[in-house]
Amino acid sequence: MESEKVDRDRPLIPTLDKDILTKGLSYPLGAQAISRALESVPQFDLLRIAFGRQTYKFDRSYSPKEIAGFSDIFQINPDSFNGEWWIFVKALDSRFRSPVKRVIEERILPLAKDWLLTCDPEKWKYSIHYFQAAVHVETKQLIAMETAKSEVIDLKFFDFQSEEED
Repeated sequence: MESEKVDRDRPLIPTLDKDILTKGLSYPLGAQAISRALESVPQFDLLRIAFGRQTYKFDRSYSPKEIAGFSDIFQINPDSFNGEWWIFVKALDSRFRSPVKRVIEERILPLAKDWLLTCDPEKWKYSIHYFQAAVHVETKQLIAMETAKSEVIDLKFFDFQSEEED
């Protein structure tokens, strides 16, 4: 796994949980990349990160059907009980880390930032509102989606290439 250069002059979102990964799994990006991308959002001081190895694969029962087979890898959601905003980063097959990281940094994180800048936490307080990204390694696609009350209200698709294709 590549290490990120530490920049002590920039604020860092606290990491409150990080699973140890088995060989062959990697996190697509770290706390520094996320912190850099989101440092100007008003919720920055309330953001917390948790890294986990367990992913959720969307099945055909989930709507819309186009997201079946995608596995979640990034999620932001407000915690209505204590006012914190949680970022969950999930592991993926290490072979896809670099191209997925590139798409997350270039496309997904700017969308996440826009989502945080335009959200209304008081309106969403009890509505289970999320920003999510998921990956489908077979089709080499990532999706960014906004969900509210388990319904997808915005969905964007992005292609990526594996290392061998670069």
